[in-house]
Amino acid sequence: MRPILGVAKAGLVSVGLLLATSSLLGQTSVTEWSSIAHTTNAACGDGFLAKIVEQPGTMKLTLFFNGRKASDVTVKLSADGSGRVETSGIIGRVVYEISSGTGKRSISSFQIGGTCQWSWTPT
Repeated sequence: MRPILGVAKAGLVSVGLLLATSSLLGQTSVTEWSSIAHTTNAACGDGFLAKIVEQPGTMKLTLFFNGRKASDVTVKLSADGSGRVETSGIIGRVVYEISSGTGKRSISSFQIGGTCQWSWTPT
């Protein structure tokens, strides 16, 4: 009877390792890129740069203006990869909208209560 228990324990360990390996291999990797903002409405100025880190379900934008860090924005992504978030920063309240998909893609933003609008182009 002991050999059977020993085999059962070894089998459980093997199954556990197989499941752990499968879940690790199924994870999507982190994608990083940068994006430059271009004014699409009003004279609000260009000069914004975003460093973007995308992980499954979230996207983090670290925003820089004229070479200085301005803010961090985290966007929760829908199943199709799109997302929307409202935040406050050096230009007041702003909404960021992420297009659907994965990896490098377009982002737009606009100032709430103001005329500024931007289109973010991946670099």
